[in-house]
Amino acid sequence: QGGRDVIREKIKELLHEKNIRVRKVTIGVNGPQIAIRRISLPSMPKKELKGAVRWEARKFISFPLEKAIVDFQPLGEIVEEGARKLDLMVAVAEREFIENQLSIIKEAGLKPAGVGTIPHALWHSMQMIPEAREGVTALIDIGAAKTSINIVKDNNLEFSREITTAGNAFTKAIEEAGSLEGAALDFAGAEEIKKEYGIPKEEDVESAKSHIPLQKISFAIRPVIERLLTEINRSFEFHKNQLKEEKSVGRIFISGGGANLKGLKEYLADQLGADVELLSSFENMASSLVVATGLAMGRAKEINLLPEELRPIPKVLLQKYYPGVLACLATFILFGVWLKMNVTNTGYGKDLISKKAELAGLQSVNKRLVQLKKEKKRLEQENALLPKAALEQLTWVEIFKEISRIVPGKTTLTDLSLRTKGTAKELRLKGVVFGGDAEVLESIVKIMEGLEKSPFFKDIRLFSSKENKEYSEQAGSFELRCEVIQWTRASNHD
Repeated sequence: QGGRDVIREKIKELLHEKNIRVRKVTIGVNGPQIAIRRISLPSMPKKELKGAVRWEARKFISFPLEKAIVDFQPLGEIVEEGARKLDLMVAVAEREFIENQLSIIKEAGLKPAGVGTIPHALWHSMQMIPEAREGVTALIDIGAAKTSINIVKDNNLEFSREITTAGNAFTKAIEEAGSLEGAALDFAGAEEIKKEYGIPKEEDVESAKSHIPLQKISFAIRPVIERLLTEINRSFEFHKNQLKEEKSVGRIFISGGGANLKGLKEYLADQLGADVELLSSFENMASSLVVATGLAMGRAKEINLLPEELRPIPKVLLQKYYPGVLACLATFILFGVWLKMNVTNTGYGKDLISKKAELAGLQSVNKRLVQLKKEKKRLEQENALLPKAALEQLTWVEIFKEISRIVPGKTTLTDLSLRTKGTAKELRLKGVVFGGDAEVLESIVKIMEGLEKSPFFKDIRLFSSKENKEYSEQAGSFELRCEVIQWTRASNHD
């Protein structure tokens, strides 16, 4: 709670000092409560894709799926084992974590417009460097507690990974080295030494005057920087093997507070065999501001972890319906003006108009009666020639036959019920699919596609899906809901 209060007050203080009047903000999130993965799924209709992505997301999160916010970015199509699949970048966040971050923002007097991810913020900052959009580029943001490693190919974000080796790890190593030397060195003091010397060079070791020998400091931080280098290399190799990429990373941009560590840029360039530069969207801009700049530029367009209930109405919808609303409003105003004028007229000539109307009505009544009798006789003759049609509902036998035709193998229905909602009939299907995750997902998609194509059902929805551990073999449970279509069956009774 103490840290929360400090952050809130710092935001208020900054807004006041800089006289910032804008209140809508986009925030960036990272940490163990956020997971970003690249996945592939079978091609399917858009309305089924959201449920399928949520089902797949459970594989790489440590918290319950029902407590998660999931969003994804389509990257295109790929071919795997001869089949065309959708290529997606998926982000999952723990809802409670996001809500806690948003509450701090709201308490500071700000209104959240979006919740973006660090990888996409770095990608947007990179857009200001045109030559970086071609080839394979790495974006490495070194913060205090986390380091974000991202790989972009031909301006498409393809890989993202977060590790815990970051700026604080260097500071703690220096602090521990000081303790071993018997020096009274706390974390703040170690931070100052880190900023002053960074990765000590040989000439620094010989000439520096410090109460802790720089040789000891160099020895202490060596494991940290080697661990960082190992994780970066491991990420590059994983990306290359996963995507069967022939090209290696040719350019590296580093950012964040840790990127300013003296000697780090040169060390990484030497060890990784690639050009290493500080990422800066604008000239003379501090690398620690790169993520904030990217969030401001991107506004969480690709992936937005803001809860659905807090998202503003899309501008596209406003543009679509604004003319209609404006026309209705104008019509309402004109009607009000006409009504007022009509009421203010005292009704001159009402009696004359009334008498004329009565006379005309009496003259036309007899003529209309004759016409109605003729029309009635004609309709009765035509009706006698037509077969009688009755609105009939599907029987359970017909429903069972249709569903048994649709349900694929290795799938067992455990419950089938029909609910009445007003005039509509809702069919609920529960079942179990035996097999791995890919087989479960494929079977669910086949059932939904079969129901969509059937003339008996409409409005098919995936209500829930989860892993089923009740059986000895791998399985997944699901529940689908759809509306039963009433239909007419013509039958001639003559």
